[in-house]
Amino acid sequence: MSISKEEQIHEVFESISERYDMMNSVISFCQHKVWRRDVIRRMELRKGTKAIDLCCGTGQWTLSLAREISPGEVYGVDFSENMLEKAREKESKFNIKNVRFLYGNVKELPFEDNYFHYATICFGLRNVSNYMETLKESWRVLKPEGKLICLETSRPSLPVFKQFYYLYMRYIVPFLGGIFTGRSKEYLWLQESTWNFPDKKTLAEQFRESGFENIVIKQYLGGVVAMHMGIKQKES
Repeated sequence: MSISKEEQIHEVFESISERYDMMNSVISFCQHKVWRRDVIRRMELRKGTKAIDLCCGTGQWTLSLAREISPGEVYGVDFSENMLEKAREKESKFNIKNVRFLYGNVKELPFEDNYFHYATICFGLRNVSNYMETLKESWRVLKPEGKLICLETSRPSLPVFKQFYYLYMRYIVPFLGGIFTGRSKEYLWLQESTWNFPDKKTLAEQFRESGFENIVIKQYLGGVVAMHMGIKQKES
């Protein structure tokens, strides 16, 4: 019996949670830390505000937000209990008080309209079953002029580099996943989900269709990763 995309992804992340952070560093050559720091800077976060991190995983990004806007509120939402367990361990280890991790579906958030100043989704949008529903739900919970920020794998367009990147994702990443986690098949999903994900221009258009304006796109490492930032339109 076939399973849904959501069920498939849930199984993947439940199984790789133990070494998820380490593998992020391995397959990105630690560049994911550089990308995250640059996005944090571009967000121009304000102290005492409210933020939500969708598909928060092990909470690395969520805790960074919490430090930046302290004493403001930060919520991390994910549908993998194993990933959330790792996030809560970090929360306790670093004694961060202004963050709360919730189990839930990012397409049906338990918050009222116009609640947050910022919504983020870091390497998670490609893993949801419906991109537009997630973007529209983000729009709903954001205050007018609130920001949505998405940092996600993308597809480079440069000849030769594009082909090299494809081979790296298709063969090397699953190989590394097998070595470091014993789960090479799960890391095939990274390549499949990246190639099925909208390119940067299409994603920018989906931001607009969801009600966001002033879309900013920033590419990293030749386009293998891209940030999209949009602002919720003012209420008329």
